[in-house]
This record gives sequence, C-alpha cells and structure tokens, in this order.
Amino acid sequence: MIKCVIVDDEPLAITLIEDHIRKVSDLQIMLATTSPLEAMEYCRNTDVDLLFLDIQMPKLNGVEIMRLINNRCIIIVTSAYSEYAVLGFEHNIVDYLLKPIALGRFLAAISKARDKLDTKQSVVRQNNFIYLKVEQRMQRINFDDILYAQGLRDYVLLHFDNSKITILQTMKGLMDILPANAFIRVHKSYIVAIKKVEQIHKDHIVVNNTIIPIGEFYREHFLSQVLNS
Repeated sequence: MIKCVIVDDEPLAITLIEDHIRKVSDLQIMLATTSPLEAMEYCRNTDVDLLFLDIQMPKLNGVEIMRLINNRCIIIVTSAYSEYAVLGFEHNIVDYLLKPIALGRFLAAISKARDKLDTKQSVVRQNNFIYLKVEQRMQRINFDDILYAQGLRDYVLLHFDNSKITILQTMKGLMDILPANAFIRVHKSYIVAIKKVEQIHKDHIVVNNTIIPIGEFYREHFLSQVLNS
C-alpha cells in the first residue's frame, strides 16, 4: 500500500482528493488535514510514502513544508496557481496538479508516483557499497570503484575503470544515495568521485583521462569541497 497524507487549507479540496484516492486500491489515507504544521510533523515522524501538498496555506506554505520534511516522502503538489510549478520541482516532486483536479489527471500522477517509489525501493545501501537495480537484477556497486556518473534524462550512466552500466535513476536521486563526503556534482549532467579528480581547469576537470565540464552553478561549491578535502 502507498501511505498518503493530504494537506490543504480548503476542506472541499481535501474531500475531492479523498474521493479520488478511494477509487485506487493501493492508496491508503493516513492523514487528511487543513493544518500545515500537523502534516509536517506527521511526515517527519511517521512512515509516509506520498504527500498531497497545497502551496498557498496560512502560517506555513507548501514550499516551506517541502524544505522542512527534507525528502522524507515523495510529493504531488495540488494548487490553483501554476506559477509555483518551477519552485516545486526543486524538491522531491513527482507531479503538479492544478485545481480542480480531474480524476484522469490524478491517476496519471499516481502512475508517476508508483514509478518513483519503485525506483526508490530498488536501492539497498551499505557502508562501502550499494545494490542498485540494473535491468532485471540487483547489482552490487562498490563506491570506491565509481569514477563518475553521467546523467541521461531518467537514466544515469555509471563509469568505472574498464566498464560502465546504466541505472534507472535521476541525478538528484543518485546524489541522495551516494556518500556526500566522497562524491560531488560538478554539472547538471555529471557527478564525480572527489578522489578520482586528476586535474582541475577553469571550466573542466579530468577524471581517468576524460574531460568533464564544470557548470557555472556548481563551480564555487566544487572548488571549496575538493581543495579542502
């Protein structure tokens, strides 16, 4: 079952989402509330899979809740305002539903949520290695063996000394499961193992004789981490 929480300051909006949820056999409502504080505390302290989150609410808005729960569950934003969509996708968002929410659009969002949860559950992490789903098998990958990762839309290509594998993962999702002290994102499409960096240039680095660009957005953080490691 997918454990769900709904938070919206409009009771009628909650009722509509509850009606949609009851039409889907693998969804379970754990909490439905008009209180942003109650929803936030519940998500931080309870095992929740999916949060239906309004943006414009009193005392604590949806964007603040996203930051405070810190990716503890996946989120479907429900809002009457489309201008918040870009803000939402900076966080663990699977879809953005505009009110009033039609059943067909709701079901499409749930399908995305299932895919996201399946990907999340296909990861088993230990201290020095991780098991990732590769095709139809779970494969052990030692952190020390990874040179760099290359993003390819919904897939990531992991590069090793003499091989590479493709995993169903996003760059953000991969950063969440790699050791933060050993890997760093240097570009929207590249994550590198800090100890594998051979050369640092103004706009690129070299890893295993491969030139990897440094994105302007990531340069300052990358230099501070690598030069102080």
